[in-house]
Amino acid sequence: MKLENDFIKDGDTYTLKDEIVDSLLEQFPERDAILFKLPDFFSQFDKGLRENGYEYKRDLITYYNEKKQTHPLEYEKYEGNPFLGLFYKRGFFKLQKEYRIALADFSDEDVIINIGNIRGCTEVWSIETIRGLRVQMIEIEEG
Repeated sequence: MKLENDFIKDGDTYTLKDEIVDSLLEQFPERDAILFKLPDFFSQFDKGLRENGYEYKRDLITYYNEKKQTHPLEYEKYEGNPFLGLFYKRGFFKLQKEYRIALADFSDEDVIINIGNIRGCTEVWSIETIRGLRVQMIEIEEG
């Protein structure tokens, strides 16, 4: 999710839009939401991949309207690095608000990467519980 798209801003506080929760409940009934403490999770995740020598990319998916535009990734860029094509999807899927992590090395074999225990980086909530979720932005001084 993105603050600017999926939350209502009120000063330094952001509240999750009801339509986001409704959409999640419709797509994933009887499932829980896993909320990640992203700085902690990605620090642990990045370290695990680096230590195992993996090249990877992690980013939000870019959605595009295939009826109004061609694929936004230029052919030359794709030819030079087809891996980049993994971060684009047709607009039909935009409600997924997907964040994708992909390894640069393609393999027909499953890859298991040990990044350690992530329980300290996550919280599990019912989807209905996140209705009205509020996030407050605060400045943190680097020390």
